[in-house]
Amino acid sequence: MNMQYLRLSIATLLAGLLVSGCDQSPSPSAQRKSHSQRVAIEIIKPVSTTIERRFNALIIAPNTINISNQIAGTIITMPFRAGSPVSKGDILVELDSSLTKAEHLKSLASLEKANQDLQRIKKLIPQQLASAEQLSAANTENGIYHDRDRAREIKEGADPR
Repeated sequence: MNMQYLRLSIATLLAGLLVSGCDQSPSPSAQRKSHSQRVAIEIIKPVSTTIERRFNALIIAPNTINISNQIAGTIITMPFRAGSPVSKGDILVELDSSLTKAEHLKSLASLEKANQDLQRIKKLIPQQLASAEQLSAANTENGIYHDRDRAREIKEGADPR
């Protein structure tokens, strides 16, 4: 019963507020504020524009590498200039290889001669026509030429043994 009484009281109170609010007329200050104004309407069309800015600047490369050669030679081609972009694997300079080839052939001939001298001395040792000192010198010379040839191969990129 208490609940019904509470509902009835709230409904009566709301109805009273509603009826009392409908009776008021607008105040004179509210009537003055409601005047109309003219408004101009314009259609805006999209226009493309370009903004250009110019700056003076000094561009510095993030990575600079000094390149030096390990062998002397005459340059045949040099496809890049200072400041040109390069990629890994690009050939920067091609040298004339004729002098290097001649030195290689000379080295091979010296190695072959040292091998022949060693074999000749080994054949003469049993007949006592060559001394142990000569055999040792021929072995040393053969080893020197062999090591030089192997160092050249490694320097040129051959597979190390």
